[in-house]
Amino acid sequence: MNTDPKSTSAPATRGTPFTRPIPGKLRRLHSDGALLLIVLVSLVAGLVPVRAQDLPTAPSFVDDFTSLSRARWFISDGWTNGKHQNCTWSKKLVELSDGVLTLGFEKRKLKDRDFACGEIQTKQRFGYGTYEARMKTDAGSGINAAFFSYIGPSDKQPWDEIDFEVLTKDTSKVQVNAY
Repeated sequence: MNTDPKSTSAPATRGTPFTRPIPGKLRRLHSDGALLLIVLVSLVAGLVPVRAQDLPTAPSFVDDFTSLSRARWFISDGWTNGKHQNCTWSKKLVELSDGVLTLGFEKRKLKDRDFACGEIQTKQRFGYGTYEARMKTDAGSGINAAFFSYIGPSDKQPWDEIDFEVLTKDTSKVQVNAY
């Protein structure tokens, strides 16, 4: 209620509080009824089983890169990842030797870009879970070494991405992005 004397609004009860006395026995019945209602609701609520939502599970895998399975991995080749990147993907820059996968980057004019670079992607899509990678990257300004999840318009889906990026100007730091 507004108590400002200059206000033009009137109290809803015209200044007289609305009260109604409840006789003693009725008051007791009224409060017992409220207590009974609370107990009944608690009992009924206690009978309803509560469980966490089932989360779908996805298959998992470990790849020690003794070979590069074309059934599992898509090797990017001949296309670009947008105007913001100055490299064209090249399968020639994806190499495997002694259990080490090397994704290269070199100054080489390829199509309309000044650089060529290597990339692989899983063919199967995975959901939420635990992901792990062991990566080593060279240092140098302008390169982005990344491990990320992505789905988007190229998959006829809304864009959803989580990145773990090593901006190679400072390889002691990892930048995490979510889109």
